[in-house]
Parts: sequence; structure tokens; C-alpha cells
Amino acid sequence: MVMFDEEAATLMKSESTAEQKRLLTEDTLQAEAMQEASAELQAADAEFERLKGNPEKPEAWDALERRYECHKKLWLMFGGAPCNVRINTMFNQFCERLLKPHKADA
Repeated sequence: MVMFDEEAATLMKSESTAEQKRLLTEDTLQAEAMQEASAELQAADAEFERLKGNPEKPEAWDALERRYECHKKLWLMFGGAPCNVRINTMFNQFCERLLKPHKADA
């Protein structure tokens, strides 16, 4: 009977460790994806800011579209929901801090 208990405890411990590793990996991947999306938004915003003074150029409209797509991607990762005012407010504050250093340089 003791062997069964020890084996069951070992099995439960290994499953728990595997679950923790899986969660850690998912959290890490999500954090990396969020950092990548943030960098994409910063790059898209910088490109748009550079071109927005010349609306006749098609590149300015492409840059605006790219900025919108990056913004939307990041918003969805952040957990954006159309009717959740609290999350939307937090996201807007996040974007302001994210893009503020870039805006000061312009």
C-alpha cells in the first residue's frame, strides 16, 4: 500500500510541475507577444508621424492603416472589449505611456 501512495504522490507532483511549466511557458509567450506588438505599434506610429504632414502621398495612408492594425492587435491582446470601459481606459493609458517618449521626440 505504501508503494501505491508513493507512486501516486510522485505522479501528482510530476503532473503539477508539468502544469506549472506549461503555464509559465504560456505566460512567457504572451508577454513576448505583447512586447512585440508594442514595438510594432511604436514603429507604425513613428512611420505615420513622419508621413502625416504629406497626405497626398499614398504611403501616408498605408502608414495610417498599419498603425490602426497594430493598435487593434495590441488592444485585442490587452483584453479589449467594446463595452468594458475600465479595460479600455487602462489600454488608453498604456498606449499614452507607450507612445509618449516617441511623441516628445517628434
